[in-house]
Amino acid sequence: MKQVLGLAISFVLFLLTSPAVRAVQSAPLFSSQITINQDTSLSIRETLIFSTDEDRHGIYRYVPQRYSVNGLSYTAKIYEVTVENEAGESYEFDQQISGNNLTLKIGDPDMTFTGQQTYIISYRVRGAVKRFADHDELFWDITGEGWQFPLEYSRVTIDSPFANIQKQECFSGAVGSNDGDCQLISSNAKTVSYEYLEPIEYGENMSVVLALQPDNQLQFPTRFEKFMRDVWDNIVLGILALPAIGMTAWWWSKGRDRLFISRNVFNQELSQPQIMSVPWLPVRVPFVYEPIKELSPGEAGVILDETADAQDVIAEILELARLKYLKIVRQEKKQFLGSSNEYFFEELRAADAKLSPVQFYLQTQLFKSRKKVSLSELKGSFYTHLSKAQEMLTDSLTTKGLFTANPTTMRLRGLAMVGVSGFGLFFFLIEALNQGLFLAIPVAIGSLVISLLAANFLPAKTAQGSNIAMQARGLKETISRGKWREEIKEKHLFIEQIFPFAVSLGVVDMLVRDLDKLGITPPSYLSSGASEGVALHSFMSGFSSAASSSLSYNPSSSSASGGSGFSGGSSGGGGGGGGGGSW
Repeated sequence: MKQVLGLAISFVLFLLTSPAVRAVQSAPLFSSQITINQDTSLSIRETLIFSTDEDRHGIYRYVPQRYSVNGLSYTAKIYEVTVENEAGESYEFDQQISGNNLTLKIGDPDMTFTGQQTYIISYRVRGAVKRFADHDELFWDITGEGWQFPLEYSRVTIDSPFANIQKQECFSGAVGSNDGDCQLISSNAKTVSYEYLEPIEYGENMSVVLALQPDNQLQFPTRFEKFMRDVWDNIVLGILALPAIGMTAWWWSKGRDRLFISRNVFNQELSQPQIMSVPWLPVRVPFVYEPIKELSPGEAGVILDETADAQDVIAEILELARLKYLKIVRQEKKQFLGSSNEYFFEELRAADAKLSPVQFYLQTQLFKSRKKVSLSELKGSFYTHLSKAQEMLTDSLTTKGLFTANPTTMRLRGLAMVGVSGFGLFFFLIEALNQGLFLAIPVAIGSLVISLLAANFLPAKTAQGSNIAMQARGLKETISRGKWREEIKEKHLFIEQIFPFAVSLGVVDMLVRDLDKLGITPPSYLSSGASEGVALHSFMSGFSSAASSSLSYNPSSSSASGGSGFSGGSSGGGGGGGGGGSW
């Protein structure tokens, strides 16, 4: 009975689309004629018979032309659009890109109608046929799922003059499912026709997939043409990657260290041939058995990691103690439950011209008009002086010609560029997600991470700075391995000098353990209980922790995240489709 009804409706549709006959029809009918062209484009002719009892200007029809396939964007460009009635007379219409769709607004804004109108919409779609390993394929949504009025009857005929049809299927019903009611009317090697007798409501669709024999006359784009189309379709991903590309290029031109070609890291002759460092060059780590003459302890820490931190400043305070400008004293305070330690700085002599600028500044700011001060007294008031001392350390190395530019300034410039580009990145990411490009999320995150890394590595050392940094790295390695003890374990003066360097280089724990093993007397400028290795370890661990937290404490800051249609195909799984309504 259903087949008889289908034949009857097909006959009525034929009459209604004929220029010679026009009957009254109460429900919209939809018919599509699709031709697969030799260049893999489609020529589509859609006939919609629309009736209304209310005044309407016309209809609108939208068809997707951008899709998301496996996280990438694919565009099936729509062009050569015409809209006519059954007599071949053109309708007035506007077309515009709205999101991922081409939207046609058909009708005269100054005129309305009631009754029945026939709209014949013709257009071409670029590159709709896809190539798979064992077949070529057209997977196309015929009606689309976005109609605001139900389509009472739907039909499609697909012609493939340049490729034999190997297999075909039709899906219908709610998007993502298949009710099995789409019926095959006729098929042969070149043509297939389907019809759907049930109304297509909003959220429902009719889709057809054809497998074409691979031995055919279709002319697919060349690999280069396809590559260029893919690049253009996914250009927003390239835009999202621009911050990473730009920051990496900036680092490559400005952020790489200069190196002397000579392997002698103690040679500072500026006339030596130089090269730019590259990530794959091996890093030289010489054994260094003595303090670095060109640097103070804090500067050694800065040249090593290109950052001035609290430990570098603490190393300078220890150097002041070694130079006998101050003394560090620990006092144990008995409490109701256990005890605690308090650390004091005692001034031995006033700052003078023999000190480096940062040491002079620290000595004067620690004591001012007093002779003794505790760490607890400095807590919450010394953090500005700590920051100033850190700036002075980086300025000093820049003035000495060990950096090409101030490392803090270079990082701030880089972070500013990342901030500006990240702001723009957000808007392009939103646009990419609107296009269904979910691959844009990892691309944007990766671009931001790479940009931040490049900004962090922007500080560049001169060839002199690179040699001295290798010396600092060698001194750190020597201390951490205990290699020095075989050569100079009796030279206590070396221990006195090396101790502040061990703090800034982050290997003081290794040095303290070695002192304990060798039975060497700790530095004389450490007082109260630091007379053996275990006590010294306790002293240094407690002092470093207390000094770092107290001197850097800022009270104001403490209150404050497409496959083939034959692999589980369903209605709405192909290209094309869309929907429409009246206005």
